[in-house]
Amino acid sequence: MTGQGLIASHIPIVLHESASGFGVLRGHLARGNSQWRDCDPSVEALAIFTGPQHFISASWYPGTTIHGKEVPTWNYVAVHAYGSLRTIEDPNWLLDHLKTLVDENERIVETPWSVSDAPPEYISNQMRGIVGLEIEVSRVEGK
Repeated sequence: MTGQGLIASHIPIVLHESASGFGVLRGHLARGNSQWRDCDPSVEALAIFTGPQHFISASWYPGTTIHGKEVPTWNYVAVHAYGSLRTIEDPNWLLDHLKTLVDENERIVETPWSVSDAPPEYISNQMRGIVGLEIEVSRVEGK
């Protein structure tokens, strides 16, 4: 929640284990995205993860032909993770986050790329354009 109301960004997130039991979500935003500057740390943050979803026709239920008392619905998978949000500008934290994010996502590639494959000064310059985010998850809802 900001002075502008609710704001959302679609960003890659990595889940890390923590003593809280629900874990810590770590991600980053472009420094040019004002969301990181406008966040209110006293307001609970929400991360939404969605999975498969689809329309379910009432015609698929046997009751439709028997008694007609069926309606269509929407079936979906979603998880809402809530917690306190903090922003992080520490270069060591950002570098560790980027390595973890890249390594986790490059696992599916036949010849995975690594942050260390790029010149260190290039990565350092690129990191100046991002700000880290961390949510200590306090509760989770799922369907």
